[in-house]
Amino acid sequence: MNESEAHELREIAARRPLSAGEHAQLERWLQSRPETRPDWESELRLTQLLTGLPDVPIAADFSARVRRAVERPLGHRPSHRRGSPRFAWLDWVRHAGWGWQTAAAVLLLGLVLGTQRYFRAQARANLIDSVATLAAYSSLPSVDALRDFESVQVLPSSSLALDAELLEVLQ
Repeated sequence: MNESEAHELREIAARRPLSAGEHAQLERWLQSRPETRPDWESELRLTQLLTGLPDVPIAADFSARVRRAVERPLGHRPSHRRGSPRFAWLDWVRHAGWGWQTAAAVLLLGLVLGTQRYFRAQARANLIDSVATLAAYSSLPSVDALRDFESVQVLPSSSLALDAELLEVLQ
């Protein structure tokens, strides 16, 4: 007997008592796999106990009561909308007590201010590094020389070869 047949016997045992042949087949399988015996015995005992329970009549409004209980929020936990689950946390904000709302607002404000302060400090550190780098150079070009930089940058690349020749002649 393989695993699928054992699974079928388990389902049959949950619906009705096993026949003598099925019970013998199950015993042979349990003898070949003794580690599964406690699970089988507990499941068979549970099935016997459940089948021994008396039938209780169901109340006439049982379905309506179950539906209301499922749709009703539990405690302070809101029922989730059928809309976008990305904004489900907004339900918590709306239904949380004022203490939690205040704590969340203070935390958010601290996060925003801390982030802003961090980026300002980073910008200032970058500026200090830039000034320190420029201070290391003793001779910088004058502002007048840098004004015409854009017009030099726009020159075609063919004129660069002529400039190289001119530099060779000047040296």
